[in-house]
Parts: sequence; structure tokens; C-alpha cells
Amino acid sequence: MQWVKSIVHSFLFLLLVFGFGRLIFLAWYFPLVENERFSILIAFGKGLPLDISTASMIIGIPVLLSCVQWLFEAHFLLLILRRYVQLIIILTALIVAGEIVMYDEWMMKLHYKIFVHLSNPSEVFYSAHGDHYFTFGAALLIMLLPLIFYNKYMAPKLKPLSMDTGLFIGVRGWGKRIGTWIGITSLLLLGVRGGWQPIPINQSHCYYSSNNVLNEAAVNPIWNLSHSILENKKNMGNTNIYDFYKTDKAAEVFENIHQKNTSLYAQDLDTLYSNGILNNKQPNIVFLIMESWSSDIIGSLGGMVGVTPAFDSLAQRGLLFSNIYATGKTSDQGIPAILSSFHALPTTSIVAQPNKYRQLACTNTSLKPAGYHSSFYFGGQLIYGNIKGYLFYHGFDEIIEQSNMDPDLPAGRLGIHDEYVMARHLKDLNKQQEPFFSSLFTLSTHPPYDMPLDRFKHYSDIENSYLNAAHYTDSCLGEYFKQAKKTSWYKNTLFVIVADHSHKTHKRHSFCSPAHFKIPLLFFGEPIELALRGKVVTKIGSQVDINATLLNQLSISYDKFAWSKDLLDSRTPGFAFYSWYDGYAWVTPQGHFAYENRFQKYFHLVTDSSKTEEQMIMEGRSYLQHTFQKYLEY
Repeated sequence: MQWVKSIVHSFLFLLLVFGFGRLIFLAWYFPLVENERFSILIAFGKGLPLDISTASMIIGIPVLLSCVQWLFEAHFLLLILRRYVQLIIILTALIVAGEIVMYDEWMMKLHYKIFVHLSNPSEVFYSAHGDHYFTFGAALLIMLLPLIFYNKYMAPKLKPLSMDTGLFIGVRGWGKRIGTWIGITSLLLLGVRGGWQPIPINQSHCYYSSNNVLNEAAVNPIWNLSHSILENKKNMGNTNIYDFYKTDKAAEVFENIHQKNTSLYAQDLDTLYSNGILNNKQPNIVFLIMESWSSDIIGSLGGMVGVTPAFDSLAQRGLLFSNIYATGKTSDQGIPAILSSFHALPTTSIVAQPNKYRQLACTNTSLKPAGYHSSFYFGGQLIYGNIKGYLFYHGFDEIIEQSNMDPDLPAGRLGIHDEYVMARHLKDLNKQQEPFFSSLFTLSTHPPYDMPLDRFKHYSDIENSYLNAAHYTDSCLGEYFKQAKKTSWYKNTLFVIVADHSHKTHKRHSFCSPAHFKIPLLFFGEPIELALRGKVVTKIGSQVDINATLLNQLSISYDKFAWSKDLLDSRTPGFAFYSWYDGYAWVTPQGHFAYENRFQKYFHLVTDSSKTEEQMIMEGRSYLQHTFQKYLEY
């Protein structure tokens, strides 16, 4: 029958389209998998079952509509099928092209958060640079080649069906109709499920390699994006999707982790810190939040030497924290982690939800009663991720972004270059009454890396642009402190330099490894006791620990920051929690693990004993469960 042939041809052609998309993805990122040899080919076999599941779901819709042929001549039904398949090919091409562009930054496939970014088109437009547009356009054109082939050779022909139409066709006719429809529908349902096995197919079926690029390539793009949307629509209710233990039990474990005077993950700490690190209990405070700075580019943290000489020089005269981890992967997660000590969550961003971030404490609101005037500076647009609304709600006295600065200042596509924002920051602080609390968020290490000067070095690596952008921002940092030393307020100012999140680097760490999330944190300034300058604190922590560490030195309560611990208190344990899309990790002195919830897979599980492993997993799970539960309650 013509209709059955059209269904089969369409189904098989979609499998070819999915395989072609996988080929293009792997070809584009071949430098990341070239050492895998024959493992590359396995991606096609491992991905085929999920491709079949996806094609079965797609073809199932026209099959359900095929009942119309029982009543009418189905010329128009074949036309609908043709247009439908063409639409799916175009959709697949768009998703694959989008993944090829975004994978370079996200190191993961497209998921529901892409719609969060697309809801702010200007941010997407200004974040992209020429290479992004070229990559997307080239990938899209290549992915549309199957559409040309389909239109010419595979499109269903508009011919009458051989099956009789109408209602009065007798028992044999109806039996033929119903039997054919049930047979095709049953096969498609089996295909959607992925076979007869007890557990239906999911993305974990495609995972087979220690190289995550191969695993991601094997996952069908339409299935992955659709699943992400459906799952997160469900997760945004009041049900805790990370429900490992009873709620009270998870909360109890969380509280035990944060208890002082505990031997849990205790780390040696220099007794010099016990009397405090500051010679002034009310210094000015300046947060310098460095966009996308990874520890891999910091020589003083064991990273590449020569990329950040200014920072490394400051580290020799400040208090450096050498085991600090970003709690998330994006700026809209990093900012509330730094200012509100709230962890990044695997499936959502709290700063995008006014009804929830209102429940958070903030550095600014804790300092206000002590007389601090506050400000926040950024050379771009703070509408990204609703950061601006978050800052306004938490009462920053001044919020300065690109629209508030001189329109003639040199700017890139995303905003004003760091050197000019830093100069404006210094100029304004000269007029500010002390004490003040001011944050400056850098920009130039965010794509498209369109810094105003020629490249400093030609690094022989795929991360050449990022390394040079970091080198540029570091040079701005050096000039910033050179000029700051000339001001009257400099000697009374404590600087806190920290990254909002990390970035993929020339070391090519696994996207969920502790090394990938490791970032710099430095306390610097004249208010630090002379004997402590140049010291290194090795306790494991994260951005959320800044508030407790800082406020305790100022004799200000940090009780409202439930997730924050004092990194300078020898009684607090050392640990860090971080997350990515539906995955999370727990880092301790005795080991660490990284777990992806949707795949039920450990990417890393390193401990010094089986007893430690059991305890560590329980603590990491409880920490996530309790944190997500509090988020739901907000």
C-alpha cells in the first residue's frame, strides 16, 4: 500500500538524517575525539536505538492521523506527511547546528535552558561573534542537504491509495484497515520504548566512552531536547526531584555537615588565622568578579604561567585560597552564589525567579546596617538572567551598567571593555563616602573576546582567544591596582577577587570534573595583617563560603547564609558542592564524586575507602536534596 510504503520510507530517511547529523557533529569536533580511533564509529551504533525511538515518536503522529484515510481519498494526507517530514528535517538541522555552536561553550547538548537565553535575543546576539555565525550557518547549510535529497528522491508521491476508502467496504476491508493500523502502531510503540527490556530506553543507553564528546554525539538531539523540556516542566512543581532520603533525614545530614567542632573532613589550618586576618574591622570592601576565570590560567594555582602575571603578583602579597570551586557553570548562578551564598541548582536558576530570590540574604543587606554604601558595576547588560532585578531587589544603592556609562567609551559587541569599566569604577569610588561595598563584574573574558588590543601571545591551542582575553583582563587588573594605590581610600580597602564560574581550557578536563570547576579566590589589601600576606589557605570551599569568611572578620553575623562556612575557622570542615544540568558533585579531602541524575551514572567516584565512599555519597545526596527542597519552599 502506498501509505505504508510512505511511512516506512519516511521512517528510514529520518534515521539517515539523524546519523548524518551525528557525523557532522563528530567531524566538527574531531580534534576532541581524534585519539579515540574506532570508538568514534561505535557512537553510530550506540545512538541508533535512541534514533529509532525518536523516529518512532515522530512518525507516530501521522500514523494516528491515518485513520482519516478510512473515510476519504488520502491525496492530502500524503501531502501532509511530506510537509511534516520536511519540517522535522529542518528542525533537526537547526538543533544540530545550534548544538555545534553551543557545545563549544557549554560542553553539553542543547537543553531547555536554551529557551531562557532565547527569551533575551539581544544577549544572544551580542554574545555571539563572527565565528559563531559562520559555524551556525555552515552547519545549517550542511544539515539541509538531506532536505534537498528528500525533496528530489524520497518525498511521498501524490498518488491514490490502493486501500479502499469509505465506510461500506465489508468485513474483509475493515479487517485489512484495522490490522494494518494496529501492526504499524504496535511496532512504533515498541520502537519508542526501545524494545522489550524492563526499563524503557533513555540517554544512558548511548553512554559508552570516557570521552564525553562521543557520548553526547550518540544522543539523539531531538530526543534530548524534548526530554529536557518535558522533565523540567514537571520538575518546576513542588515535588523534589532529588528525593533520596526522607526530608528530615536529609536536613539532619546537612546540619551535621555544617556543624563546627566536628572531625568531618577536618583540614589543618594555620593558627595565625584564629585571631583574625584584618587590622581594621570596618574596611571598604571591593568584590572584583572575574568572568569565566579558571584556575588553569592562574600560575599561582598551578595553571599556565604567564597568562595572569598581575593576579599572580597580587597573590604573593595577599591571602590566596587554593581549593575553591565554582558552584555552577553560568553567571546567573555565580552571582547569587557569591552575593547570597546560594548554590547553583542542576535544573534551574534562582536569580531568574523573583518570588524565590527574595528569600535570599545578600552581602549588601548584611553590610548596610554597618553603614556601607553599595554599588555594582558591569560593562554590559545586566538583564541577562534577571541579574539586574536581583540586584535592585537586594538594595544596591547604585547599579551601573553599559547604558549608564559614556556611550563614546570603546566597546565590543557585548559591552564596554574591562579597562574602561575599571577606570570608571576607580573614578566613582574616589567620590564615594567610606565605608563602601562595591562589586565590579568583568566582561572581556566572555565570548566573543573582542578585546580592544592586539593579541598578547599566540598560544598554540584551540583556546587561544580565551587565553588572550584573560591575559588582557589581567593587564587591566594590574593597571587598576596601579591607579588604586594613588587614591586616599586604597589603604583602607579589602579586595576580594573571585571568578563567577570556570571555563573550558587547554587542559580539556572532563566537563564535570573538580579540575574543570576550580577557580581563583584571593583576599588582598592593606587591611590584611602583614604576617598573613603571601599565605595560602588550602581548605576546600566554594563561592558560597565568601560571606561567612568575610563577615566573620568584620564581626557581623552570617547566620542568614545557611550554606556558607568560614574558610578561616579551623572548626569548619572542608568540602565543596557544585552542579551542572541535572548533575552534581561533592568534593572532600578524602575523595570526590560526580553523578548525573538523568543517566544514573557516576562520572567520577574517587575515595580512600569503601566506608568513606558510602558516607560521602550520602552527604552529597543529602546536600543536594536539602538545597533543592529549600529552593522549592522559597
